[in-house]
Amino acid sequence: MAFFGKQVPKLVEELTPKLLPLTTVHSVLCGLLSESVPIRDLRNIIGALIESAAATQDPRGLRATIRVKLGGFILQNVFGAVAELKVALEPNLEKLLQEISRLPTGGVALAIEPVLAGELREAASLLAARLGAITSVAALVTRAELREPVAQLLRTARPRIWV
Repeated sequence: MAFFGKQVPKLVEELTPKLLPLTTVHSVLCGLLSESVPIRDLRNIIGALIESAAATQDPRGLRATIRVKLGGFILQNVFGAVAELKVALEPNLEKLLQEISRLPTGGVALAIEPVLAGELREAASLLAARLGAITSVAALVTRAELREPVAQLLRTARPRIWV
């Protein structure tokens, strides 16, 4: 942040410590890196943090907002110049996952039957293997609120699938 603060001081001054503590910004950036999201576009990341800071101080929520804002940038870094992606959750399955994952507190946690979880992992693993024969990267596109729980579910079966 010190390096970026020299290049764009007003943006950094507006973000920290006024809107978010430096530890939260650090946590968000580390979380993005742990998900293999490049943070080269720090100007847009900080912009998204500034826009979202009033709504939440939670690093997970901030990270989700940034992923949505940088969606095109992330896809371009993973797949290069691609016209469209054709790998998405089947709409009825996505709807079912969304219904069973809502918490009364407003959060999201994916608590599903072990058999269904196993079937999802197996299907994702087979699909990723088929796609791996065509391209070097496999991805699954889903709604933003389901992305993290689905990624955690699939990570055990196929750690290199992008969600």
